[in-house]
Amino acid sequence: MPLLPGLIGLGLATGMTGCVTRSPAPAKPRLAIILDDAGNENGFYDEIFKLPRPVTLAIIPHTPWAAPLLRRARQKGMDTIGHIPMQSPVTNEIFVVTTNMTASEIYENLTAAIDSLPGIRGINNHMGSLVSTDPASLAPVMAVLKAKRMFIVDSRTTRGSLILKTAQERGIPCLAKDDFLDSEGGADRMRKHLSYLLSVARKRGYAVGIGHVQNLEAILALGDFMREHAKDVEFVGISQLIQAD
Repeated sequence: MPLLPGLIGLGLATGMTGCVTRSPAPAKPRLAIILDDAGNENGFYDEIFKLPRPVTLAIIPHTPWAAPLLRRARQKGMDTIGHIPMQSPVTNEIFVVTTNMTASEIYENLTAAIDSLPGIRGINNHMGSLVSTDPASLAPVMAVLKAKRMFIVDSRTTRGSLILKTAQERGIPCLAKDDFLDSEGGADRMRKHLSYLLSVARKRGYAVGIGHVQNLEAILALGDFMREHAKDVEFVGISQLIQAD
């Protein structure tokens, strides 16, 4: 069975009492598109900032372009979240959170990562197939988010992810990705994934897709899709679906 998890409930979170609370169904289906891996020089940022409808920029902490991207996104009113590197079997990455860290180390590392991205209101995981299935590692992650009143988006890099379950248990506002939009590359595949995402949103009222800042073909295809559906779809930043305030 394909994984189509998303919001636990639908609408805006009104506090820290659960993943989200329900609100009236929107007049149009809502799509929240997150563009991952921002912060390094390989992103097509000019094209992203020219997109005709809102997206969310997921910025890796401690990267060379993080600060100017945050400033530019703020000027444009674009949503930004922290794209937090979490341990996976890939060994050539520097991770903020690993399964062999103590709870105190995770708490300190994640706090520093979030603090390096002023103005963000939530995070999602970069990689993280090991951390997202480890309750002991997720506990201090949720403690940081609780203390900072932030939300989390589960990128669902593995089917066994416990992020949503753990967030729900701790009253952290949370969402989950419905589809990776550009994992197969190319504009045609991107359009097929966007069409699938829209079919989910038409049935459920909303959907969440994840793309990447370094895929120019996919970004341009997203712009075309936004223009094509300008009247029948509401494209929103992720914080409009889930809000920790």
